[in-house]
Amino acid sequence: MTTSRNSWRNLKKAGLFFLLVLFCGSCSRPLPPDVKVKHNDPNLYLRQDGWWYNGRPFSGYIQEVQSDQLVTFQMPVMEGRANGKAIGFYENGHKMLERSFVNGKLEGECREWWRNGQCKYSLSYKDNKFEGTQKAFFKNGHLREEANYLAGNPEGLQRVWNESGQLTSNYTIRNKRLYGVIKVQSCIPGAAH
Repeated sequence: MTTSRNSWRNLKKAGLFFLLVLFCGSCSRPLPPDVKVKHNDPNLYLRQDGWWYNGRPFSGYIQEVQSDQLVTFQMPVMEGRANGKAIGFYENGHKMLERSFVNGKLEGECREWWRNGQCKYSLSYKDNKFEGTQKAFFKNGHLREEANYLAGNPEGLQRVWNESGQLTSNYTIRNKRLYGVIKVQSCIPGAAH
């Protein structure tokens, strides 16, 4: 009797383990095949419905490669759509950019750096639109701008500083109405104030 109970317990544990592995495995995003195509390959082109190579939706990695074979940019693509983290580097090896894509759209945190390694932009996206706090920095690392967005539109506190660290613009946007003082234009890429 105890042998059959132990067998049953072991079978239940094995089944639970199998389900756990199956569930966790389905949560991870599949990686593109290890196919690398240079960004300037004449067979690679971008259509409205995504990246195509030799007349078919592309899956693999699009790379920018320097003459010395140094890879300075790589973007993962699945079935024609950017999926995963695109990474770019300066020739000196410092990271230039990191962008996250889901099904061809910017999603999550995207960052860019100055050549000296200091952060240039820290941007947050949801469904290809600004979402949350967006930040821009001077080359010395000091904060230049902090803007808040909701579904791609400025919403909430918006602030700008000069290189000396003085606040030069401080206002709030609520329901597309502006409250406060504006003195400078936004330096966040693609931002419209």
